[in-house]
Amino acid sequence: MKKIQMSITNPYVSNRLRVDRKPTVFIRAFERLWKEGKDPGFLIPIFLRMEDDYRVFGVFSLNSGGSVSFFPDFYKLDNFHHVTLNKDFIKKKGHLTKVEVNGKHKKSIHIEASALRESSFYHLITFVMKNGDLLMDATPQIECPDIHYQDEQQRQLYNTWINRSVVRGHCVLSFPDGDGAYAIQILICAKAKSMHGLAVNRHPLETTLLDRRTLEKENFNVCTTTIDTAEKSDFTIVVLTLRIPYELKTEFAFYLAQNPEKPMHTRDSS
Repeated sequence: MKKIQMSITNPYVSNRLRVDRKPTVFIRAFERLWKEGKDPGFLIPIFLRMEDDYRVFGVFSLNSGGSVSFFPDFYKLDNFHHVTLNKDFIKKKGHLTKVEVNGKHKKSIHIEASALRESSFYHLITFVMKNGDLLMDATPQIECPDIHYQDEQQRQLYNTWINRSVVRGHCVLSFPDGDGAYAIQILICAKAKSMHGLAVNRHPLETTLLDRRTLEKENFNVCTTTIDTAEKSDFTIVVLTLRIPYELKTEFAFYLAQNPEKPMHTRDSS
């Protein structure tokens, strides 16, 4: 059995590379697909521009069947491996996958789109952090797993997949100027719907504050990024980045649209 060694040149490199912040998300995203023998569709590395530097946020995998997977990349984040949205996610939902000690993948939580009032948008997940300390660094070369193949036909197939999977390029998210914590909110919009009614989902942000308060009348300055999905998908991804001018109760937190009895996941760096 032979192998293909692969790396992706990254133009968005961190100014200071930390030895314990080497990204793993690209290996995880590719590896899952190669092991299952699946066409990766398009892989879109997502970077954050913050604190006058670049950090890795994760990877969106726009799968050829129409589903979408999101692989986050945070330091020692073991809450989940990736989130998968079915191609008809708005109707049939999705799931969160964890990796067990034996290395097997397990669908641990089934998630659903949380409809926002008076709009065609759905909340998926919100990340909030005090700074970029828990984000992984952006290295000059993105390492990907070795791909093993048995014959020339399989090698050509893998080469075709690899070349096509990276043609969408990178996506860099930036934050508005200002003070306060950083927030990234991922929303889902039904295809063929207009962007009218797009607004910040304030409830997840309120739950992260040290002194709980309503943000209903808070006027946020927001940067918006749209990621188009496959034709088979029934949704478009909209990513909002913003600043929260209040103190957080933890270094890092995320809020996922899921079982309403257990809606909040937090992570404290201490």
